[in-house]
Formats: sequence, C-alpha cells, structure tokens
Amino acid sequence: MLTKTTAYYDASLQNDASARKLILAIGEEEWICIVKDPEQHSVLGFEFFEKEKNTAGWNDIFPELQAQSTLLRGKYRDSECWFLDKEALPIPADRFSVTAAESYLDLLYGENAGAELRYEEAVPGIMLAYRIPRKLHELITRQTILYSPHHIYQVFAKDILQGEIQQPVLRVHLLKHRMLVAVRANGQLQLLQTFVYTGWEDILYHLVHLAEKFSFDRIQSVLQVSGEMEPGSQLHLQLQPLFGLIDFTTIETDGVFQTHTDQPAHRFTLFQKLAV
Repeated sequence: MLTKTTAYYDASLQNDASARKLILAIGEEEWICIVKDPEQHSVLGFEFFEKEKNTAGWNDIFPELQAQSTLLRGKYRDSECWFLDKEALPIPADRFSVTAAESYLDLLYGENAGAELRYEEAVPGIMLAYRIPRKLHELITRQTILYSPHHIYQVFAKDILQGEIQQPVLRVHLLKHRMLVAVRANGQLQLLQTFVYTGWEDILYHLVHLAEKFSFDRIQSVLQVSGEMEPGSQLHLQLQPLFGLIDFTTIETDGVFQTHTDQPAHRFTLFQKLAV
C-alpha cells in the first residue's frame, strides 16, 4: 500500500515545468519528490510517499506512484536521484578500485545480481561505492531527462564535515525503520552506516554503542538529529545525559517550506539539503 504523507505545492507549479529541476530521494520504504526553481533557488513542490514494509518494490508500484504524484507529471529539463539504500560503503580513495568495491560490498551484504554498482567521491579522500536496484534505475532513466544518480551518504558526509565544531559529532537522520548515521571524530569522517530499528530502544542501543566505540566524552560530544525523533520524546530524554549537546538540525527554509509549517522544522532537513 502506498500513502502520500506530505504534499506541499506552490501555485506556480501550474506553469511550464521545463525550466525546473526534479529531485528524487528513494529508500526502501520512502519516495520523496522535490521540484526546484534553479533561478530563484526555491522549492516549489515537495511530496513524501511511504509504502508498507516488505511489500512490492518501487518499480512494481510505479504506476500507482505516478497516479498519486502531482510532481511526477511534469517534464523537467534536469533531474537527479538520491538513493538511500543501505548497501553503500565509504572507501579511502588511495585504496579504491572497482574490483575492490565489488568485493567489499559482496562481503558485507552478499552478492546481488539485481543491483548495479555505482561509485563517486563522497568528500576529498573518500570514495563511496554503492548499489542501486537495476530495474528501478532503468525505470527512472526512461521517465526522466538528464537523470543522474547519487547516494545520500554524499550529502551526509559533506554535512558533518562542515562548520567549525571541534568536538566529536554523531549525525543521525531517522527514517521510519532505519537510521542513517555519520560520525566525525578527530576532525575526520569515521563512519557512514545505516542501522535498522523497530523501536526507540534499538535506536538508543545503537547510539550508546557508537558513543562508546568512538570514546565520546559525555560533556564535549554533539548529537545532531533530524527526521522522525521528536523533542521531549522518551528517546530524547534517554539520550540527554549521554551527549553534551543534542541539536535538532534545521536549515533556513524557502519556498513551500516557509508557507507550510505543519511538520517539525527538523523532520525534512536531510531532503531540504538536496535542493540547496
């Protein structure tokens, strides 16, 4: 079953879409559509879809998605897609090769004949190797113009390395059943990984384990959170004694995110960054 949980539209969407950019973000259970005006640097449309866990893949229910999506009906001159799949791995650039990347991914996640290997620079000195579903990749290629695929870890890695914060930082974005995590310590990117969870206790366990693994100081360390965690929730209260600062990460909003404020400002931060 497919559900459109959030839909924000600017009135100007009724005009010609050819000069605009379509941005997609696709995970196991979520599909996000963003339409951006490149000249005005503003978001004109945002849709968030969720499908039930362990149901048909996106390529099988794409007709249903098209029927429900207002943004997918336009013809855009440029489009890009950010995959949220967990089968991704950062590799030091001086050790990177396509053969090594394939071997590492096979070792960690098993062989996957239905996936296509992609790779790109995450940040200087670190390459990112990842798999995307081949049939879905081909489907998006047929449906869009000048389509370029990427992995969301690239945004996550650049995000955590920005700024002047010297303390260890643990950056988290919570999806419905998965948690994207990046760790910065000693001024360097130490971890990019996705964890699966069923309840807040699982999230707490993973974050406590990571804080201990990287020797986070409870006074100096920073936890940056976006996505599904709410301020004042049981999880938030349990985490407060473990980190010196818990920051619900937001960015300056524009376009439809300024006119629609029904969701907490930090919920869509990761996807808003795709349109910056």
